[in-house]
Amino acid sequence: MLKIRRFFRRVLVSGAALAGTLALANRSIEEHASDKNILDPADGHFYDWTHARVFYRKEGSGETPLLLLHTPSVFSSGHEFSSVIRALTGKYTVYCLDLPGCGRSQKPALTYTNYFFSSLICAFTRDAIGERAVVAASGLSGSFAIMAQASHPELFSKIYMINPPSDTQTARVSVRRSDMLMAMMSVPVIGRSVYYVITSRPSILRVLEKKYFNDPGRIRTRTADAAYEASHLGEGAGRYFMGSLNAGYMNWDIKRALSKLTVPVVILYSSRVNNAQAAAKSLRRYNEKISIKPIGLCGLLPQLEQPEAFISELLGE
Repeated sequence: MLKIRRFFRRVLVSGAALAGTLALANRSIEEHASDKNILDPADGHFYDWTHARVFYRKEGSGETPLLLLHTPSVFSSGHEFSSVIRALTGKYTVYCLDLPGCGRSQKPALTYTNYFFSSLICAFTRDAIGERAVVAASGLSGSFAIMAQASHPELFSKIYMINPPSDTQTARVSVRRSDMLMAMMSVPVIGRSVYYVITSRPSILRVLEKKYFNDPGRIRTRTADAAYEASHLGEGAGRYFMGSLNAGYMNWDIKRALSKLTVPVVILYSSRVNNAQAAAKSLRRYNEKISIKPIGLCGLLPQLEQPEAFISELLGE
């Protein structure tokens, strides 16, 4: 019995030492992640929503409000549109959000869902913009915008979907292994450590090169630095967003909403992204009024890789 007690004592001491070491390492990473201060909250405003404090930038004084929604990723933020905002301000008053769980916005420890974000879009448009807005949404955020329009059609005048996933991808539900990852991410010290391994600088650069850009040579150092900073703001709380995303909780079947659209929808797809055109066509099957347009030789983020093409589409040139 004495030997068993000694064994468990050693395990507890070793575990405490490991937890202490990880906690110190986590703190060091957090302190240096924002050294360049690219995502300075002083550059914008905060909208106090019911469930989170949401950062946004407001630029320009054009007649038409434009709401920009970045790709749902802990690497992303409103900085994703940094290369296009100024050029759009002649026609639009631009509102660019950091989604809750991302960038400079609050990152509450909760399960992030499609309904959560569609509710935010409606509330922000009603309270902060105050009139019908055009929405340009990247990736899965396009489904958030579609569901927001379905619930409050009076708030929106047009929707651009940038490289949205297909109808089957959007409707895909969670899987057990992803749920296990989400549970692990919720463990305070260990979850934060795992999250920081996944969001290391080399990991982020690999994701940008393999997934988001067609030409890695067009990835600016500032883009990679902003992605690294975005994922580390909030003391690792972005892991709750990552867990929800990987578990599929942000997915939703938008077929019915697509079939009942009351505003114009334009899908912009990158010809260098595998199956991007097929994904766009899979969504148009539910509403033939949806327009589909290619947007240059780029990856998932034309707003960063081919900003001129993106600007041209939104200005109607």
